Amino acid sequence: HLLVDHRFSNWADPDDGLDTVVPHELFHGIQAAYSPDWPVWFSEGTATWAERQYIDDSFDFMGFAGAYLDDVSRPIDRPPAGPVPSFAYGACLFFDFLTLRHDATLMTEILELGSIDVLADPDADLMATIDAALQARSDTLEAAWVDFARWNLAVGNRAGGVESYPYAERLGAPQPEERGAFLDVDPRYFAYGTIYLRLAHEGGPMALWAEDDGSAVHLDLYPADGTEDIQPSVWTGTLDAGTQELGDLPAGTYFLLGTVPTRVDQSINVRLCLGASADVAGCAEEPEPTDEDGGGCGCRTSPSGLGWAVPIGLLGLVSRRR
Repeated sequence: HLLVDHRFSNWADPDDGLDTVVPHELFHGIQAAYSPDWPVWFSEGTATWAERQYIDDSFDFMGFAGAYLDDVSRPIDRPPAGPVPSFAYGACLFFDFLTLRHDATLMTEILELGSIDVLADPDADLMATIDAALQARSDTLEAAWVDFARWNLAVGNRAGGVESYPYAERLGAPQPEERGAFLDVDPRYFAYGTIYLRLAHEGGPMALWAEDDGSAVHLDLYPADGTEDIQPSVWTGTLDAGTQELGDLPAGTYFLLGTVPTRVDQSINVRLCLGASADVAGCAEEPEPTDEDGGGCGCRTSPSGLGWAVPIGLLGLVSRRR
């Protein structure tokens, strides 16, 4: 049974409390009918997804979706440790994307397959479960995840130029990990995480150079118009070692989307340069540092925005009910 405080004393509007809490907790009941052992990101993410199935413009759903977009470089199935964080609820955006891509019945299919997996192993990889459900519909998680990362770029002030959520303008746009007229960075990519880089291009040939192979990283290059609305992609590829010419492109703002849409054994940390081809050529021509040069091992510092990444193996999944 469900026990709900009818007063909703902690809500400014009791009706909002009713419209939020009841569908959320009812869906927890549905989850329990399949299995009591769902990981917190799945449990809270799908329960928050259920809120928008009841109230199309649920403000609670929109708020938690924003919590995910604030930290898109983190793997969606690895929320921060500690009491259930907003990020876990924010996984609702992924489940809403999937049901917008297909239909709400997909959630039933995921629950049915997932209950078998988590009953056999409480630590089962539910992303693999989701992949199986999508393959039964002639889709794949890899293809869906890439489109999810694309939709997430085109929200907030960047919405309107390419396909995204019907409520895209209500969401806050994720911030780029790095920005500048020339980028020489070494981002760390995780499975089911996404990094956006913002380039102010002066016009002319543009290139991308990577120091090592990171071909598991899917890349898209998107121009943005004067108001930063994302426009259709002008280049798609992977993070291959060496130099890739991206084309003779007009001056303007560009976003490089990088995401790992498959399970990988470890994170992918690759130095890359992005910008005018002449500038990128300088990265490729740099000599390797030696101990005699004072370069030591030639190690570089990762962007500060990924400070959470070091202890990722220690993350706990602590479940609670709202």
